[in-house]
Amino acid sequence: MPADSADYKITMDTAREHEFRLYSTRVQSEWTFRSQGSEDEVMPLVLADLDVPTADPLSRVPSGKPTEIRLGLRHQAGSQTAKFRTVQLELSYDGQQWT
Repeated sequence: MPADSADYKITMDTAREHEFRLYSTRVQSEWTFRSQGSEDEVMPLVLADLDVPTADPLSRVPSGKPTEIRLGLRHQAGSQTAKFRTVQLELSYDGQQWT
């Protein structure tokens, strides 16, 4: 990192583009943070773990009944931990509209 403090935004898009994958094909993560300014600084990125225990190997779940979604958050190893202020999870059933 540069020696001066600054604001940063990192965006990561992950896509699974296989013809047999019809669901859960894209994940987008965004991080915004302020660097203190140090070559040795470990950025305080938060990593999200998402699990749908009832999903089959093709990421499908039965329709017509509630489905449990487990979301876990953790700090990047070696970074200073901080309390989470906001968390947002969006779902899309058609890949176009997100709730």
